[in-house]
Amino acid sequence: MISVLLPTYNSATTLGLAIRSIVQQTLPDFELLVLDDGSTDDTEKAMESCHDRRIGYHKLPHKGLAASLNVGLSIARNDIVARIDAGDIALPERLKRQFEFIRAKPKNTIVACNQAVYIDQRIMYRTFGSPDPDAVRKRLALHCDFPHSGVMYYREYIVENGGYSDTAIEDYELWLRIKNSARIHILPEVLMFTLYDRNSLSNKDVTERNAIHYRIQEKYYLNVEEEFALSGTNEGIATRGWREYFFGDRKMARDHWRQLGLLAVVQPRIIIAWLVTYLPQSTFTAFKESRMKFRIQYLLRYFFRDSRTLRRTFTELMAGGSP
Repeated sequence: MISVLLPTYNSATTLGLAIRSIVQQTLPDFELLVLDDGSTDDTEKAMESCHDRRIGYHKLPHKGLAASLNVGLSIARNDIVARIDAGDIALPERLKRQFEFIRAKPKNTIVACNQAVYIDQRIMYRTFGSPDPDAVRKRLALHCDFPHSGVMYYREYIVENGGYSDTAIEDYELWLRIKNSARIHILPEVLMFTLYDRNSLSNKDVTERNAIHYRIQEKYYLNVEEEFALSGTNEGIATRGWREYFFGDRKMARDHWRQLGLLAVVQPRIIIAWLVTYLPQSTFTAFKESRMKFRIQYLLRYFFRDSRTLRRTFTELMAGGSP
C-alpha cells in the first residue's frame, strides 16, 4: 500500500526513533525501506535487531541523500511513497491520515503536514503551514513550510519529473521544479516531531546553506511574480527583499524594501526585519535562524489544550510508548 523511505547516514543513535514510530502506525500495511548511505558507525549492527518483516535494510555506497532517495524510489514496491528521517518521529495516525487524503487525489498531489521541532527532548516550536496549495506555492518563493520527512506522494509522478537532484537542498529544489504542476496540501495538524539539526547553528554552515538556497532560486526570480503567482509588483519587491534578508545581502534587502515607500511602513514584519539587518553579523544570523516567529506562536499557546496534548504525546513517544 505505502512505501516509506528512510535514508540514513551515521545516525545509529537516532535511527530507532524513526523506525519505532513507523512500526507503531495505525495503518499497518506498508514497507519501510532503510536506505543506509554507506554509514561507518553502528547502523548495520543496530538494524540486526529489527525483525519486522515490513522493514527492508539496504546498505548502499556513500553517494549522498539524493542518490539514496532515488534508489528508494526505484526499488519501492508501492506507488504511494512517504518519507521520514532518522531522529524524526511520526505520530501514530500520520500514515493513515495522509493516505486517506491522497488515495482519491490525482497523481500530482503531494500531502504534507505540520511539524513540531524538538531538541534535547523538548519541543522548540511548531509550524502552521497553510492548507491552501496556492498559498503553499507562493511561499515556495522563499522556502517550504513543511518538513521533507513528513510528505507523502505518488512515486510515478516524482520519477517522471526527474526524481531528486544531487544538491544539498534536494527537497526544495524538487518542489521548485514541479511547483507549476504539483498540488501541495499541508494537513492542519502536527503529524511529525522533527529533530533540530545542531549543525545549522554554526555561521559557516548557515552561510554555505544560504548560498546554495539562493543559487537554486536564481532562475525563478527572473520573473518572481509570475513564477509564484504573486499578486503584483509590490508583492514581488517585498519577496525579493525577504529573499535577500534570509539568504543573500541584508543591505540589498533594505534597498528592495525602500522601493515600497509607505507600504513598507505599514508592514510590521518588514520594519522589524529592517531594524534587525543593522545588528552585528553574528547576532543577525543567530536571530534570523532562531525561528523566532514560530517560537513566539508556540509560547503564546503554551498552556492551550492543543499544546499540552502535543507535549504529552511527544513525551510518550520518546519514552517508547503509544499515546
